[in-house]
Amino acid sequence: MTKVILKAGAGNAKIIIRGKGGTLPMPSADPLFAQSSAVTVQLVNDAGACWGTAFAPPARANDAELFKDQTP
Repeated sequence: MTKVILKAGAGNAKIIIRGKGGTLPMPSADPLFAQSSAVTVQLVNDAGACWGTAFAPPARANDAELFKDQTP
């Protein structure tokens, strides 16, 4: 991971995660994630706290190098 941004807010909280490089495991398919169903993302910290959400198809961007979406 190259950057993690956490912004608190009632109804408008935001988590942005960016990563790149050979050690970042990514699916080998194009697009990155099959969007026949929701893509679920979970972030867990060292203390065990967990944040998660599901992104319904279609994604804003979904190709061999980028998955980008947001919840409504």
